[in-house]
Amino acid sequence: ETKKAQYDQFGHDAFKQGGGAGAGGFQGGFGGFGGQAGGFGDIFGDIFGGMFGGGRQQQGPQKGNDLREDIDISFEDAAFGKSMEIEVHRHEECDHCHGTGGEPGSRVDTCPNCHGSGQ
Repeated sequence: ETKKAQYDQFGHDAFKQGGGAGAGGFQGGFGGFGGQAGGFGDIFGDIFGGMFGGGRQQQGPQKGNDLREDIDISFEDAAFGKSMEIEVHRHEECDHCHGTGGEPGSRVDTCPNCHGSGQ
């Protein structure tokens, strides 16, 4: 019943780091969240960081969302394990302009092909 409540509240993410020991079934207290890059500090920093001139400055690209891909496998493969390759689609910067839309060394502009989205 506790696991169901955790799943209802957090979905698959509730069990990413094994679950089990710790408060509320999360490894290491809140290992399912705090163990990831950032944890609660990032959440509160994002919400309150800009208030009163405080907060941290962005350095480099921001971490994107987790990639997720749905696949169909048989019960037997799930029960006994199976190695397989899957193709995961993700956004990347253009190799030529790196999302700026210009030639290397030119002024920065938005890429007319991907509009800075990285596709």
